[in-house]
Amino acid sequence: MSTKASYLLLASSVASVASLLNPAPRLHRTFRRHTGDVSRYNSPTADNYLASLSSAPAAAEVSPPYEPSWEELTQVPVTLNANDWTALGKAKRLAVLCRLSVVHLTVISCASGGLLAGAAGKGNALRSTLWTATLCLWHLSHNVINDLQDLDVGRDESKGAFRRSYGCHPVAQGFVSRKDAMKVVFALTAAAAAGSAASVALAPACAWAIPAGLAATLLYTPLAKPCALGELLVYLVWGPAMVGGGYAATAGVHSPSVTWLASLPLGLGAFAMIFGKHIDKIAEPVRTLPKLLGKRLAKATAVSALIGQHVASLLLVRAGILPAACLLSLASLPFETRAAVRILLTEEPPAEKPSPDVSYRGSMLPFVPAKAWPLWYVAVAGWQAVVYGYWFTLGLGAAAIRA
Repeated sequence: MSTKASYLLLASSVASVASLLNPAPRLHRTFRRHTGDVSRYNSPTADNYLASLSSAPAAAEVSPPYEPSWEELTQVPVTLNANDWTALGKAKRLAVLCRLSVVHLTVISCASGGLLAGAAGKGNALRSTLWTATLCLWHLSHNVINDLQDLDVGRDESKGAFRRSYGCHPVAQGFVSRKDAMKVVFALTAAAAAGSAASVALAPACAWAIPAGLAATLLYTPLAKPCALGELLVYLVWGPAMVGGGYAATAGVHSPSVTWLASLPLGLGAFAMIFGKHIDKIAEPVRTLPKLLGKRLAKATAVSALIGQHVASLLLVRAGILPAACLLSLASLPFETRAAVRILLTEEPPAEKPSPDVSYRGSMLPFVPAKAWPLWYVAVAGWQAVVYGYWFTLGLGAAAIRA
């Protein structure tokens, strides 16, 4: 297979992942609209479900279980009760346990490293795909480890815990035993370790990124997060480690300019997203950076990171470090970015679950607050970061095919 054909295949794969966000993406102005189609988003939170048991009519007890679609499972965390969980197939149970919906930025950062190598004439689609798949496995493993670590310190045990209010926690809710969850961790870790070994064997230049990712997996929850270093760690992993490591794994050589400069826009997106998550949880006792800064300054910092993605892209293209095709990411500026900045700076999280009729439309993916609630700042920051990232990656794919 020729190099151009290989990168056409890789770019098509990235486009396919992006299409999961919205089966029919289209450009249009950001606005609120009434869709009239609300049944797909009706999923009770765990707390609301438990509270309804004593007051719901008998007919409600035999209503069909809610089964999230694969589109939903790849977009947002879903809330499930015991009846819903029992009706799920094994693949969807695994997707919920591993929080499949949050791996988009990993796909974007890892694929971008390989596509940057392709744009520089040093591409290898097989090695790039191996790197991306391996890092996704590490991420999924870390998600389960993170949930177990939070349970170990008593953070998510109660029914009213914030983590359980926005998404199913199979272990805390008793759907999956700790033993079975650890079996999943071991299986994912073994597969990720095998992929890492293969990547290093094929391209020793990427070896430095593997221990960096492993350290992040093990140290994020117990050390970095409570010491206000979690946000910096996320930037370093989703920026320099994944992008720079992906370039090295694909090209076979390390590039400091890619690792520390070309990775900046994508690292800022991940930074803004985790900042939003910690703003949402600012009332918790964990000493995150947003908690130290205060809510107002923390929101301004997240906005600066989102705007900084576009500024960094323009400067890096002008400096010749990024190909001009990366500026396809500007498609998100008047839509997702504009709406995200406005929401972060001027709108507070709604006290009650918003109507499913309300949505903010963008260039690729609509933001439906009801789907993410009670997540708010992380949802809107992630919406911008993911859409920006896919436009950025598609631009890189075009540059790699042309190279």
